[in-house]
Amino acid sequence: MRRTRQVDEASEKSTVRSRRGLLAAIAFLLVLPLAVLMQLVVGLELEVTIHFVASAGFVLLAFAVFDFATPRWITWLGCAAASLQAVIYLVQGVSNLISDATLHYVAFQLLGQQVERVSTDLLLAWFVGLLLTDSHGKSRRLGLCVMLPVVTVEVLGYGFSLVGNSIYEVAPLLKILVLLPFVWLLFESVKPAAPRASGRPTLKPSAAAT
Repeated sequence: MRRTRQVDEASEKSTVRSRRGLLAAIAFLLVLPLAVLMQLVVGLELEVTIHFVASAGFVLLAFAVFDFATPRWITWLGCAAASLQAVIYLVQGVSNLISDATLHYVAFQLLGQQVERVSTDLLLAWFVGLLLTDSHGKSRRLGLCVMLPVVTVEVLGYGFSLVGNSIYEVAPLLKILVLLPFVWLLFESVKPAAPRASGRPTLKPSAAAT
């Protein structure tokens, strides 16, 4: 009985923390290579692949947030933000395939402006919440190195928007920073999962003897 319990605990410790988080991180980190590959193989536009792969990644992320021990309100904030991003990217991907002016307006004007900006900031808030409440050791130091420039650029972006400009038009290479949180998410997701209590009552030696 004791040996079986030790085997179960060992298997739990060897399990990755979040398979869904790992898959989401892989989806986002492979989005550009996949987009280039699809364009070379079948001639599909880069934006189409990017939007559909990103949408799938956000769906995975919406479920992955429940694998981390963040406060409940932060968890649901991340789920809502990732779900909204999944819908936005899906609609935008469909609009790139279908030549419909109304759908394009909804995807890129109604959803792709302020709604997407707000949902992105809410998702960044979840990453920050994860960093502050449920990240430890080397991965936390990596998270600090990742999230500091990402949040800084996002704050500066609001400053640029106040003067009617875009920080990404001034420095297009900054767009690559959006992938950094998913690099960190990959490391957080592959960390061994903390062992869970079995929930079974443990008999004291005296009780077992009787």
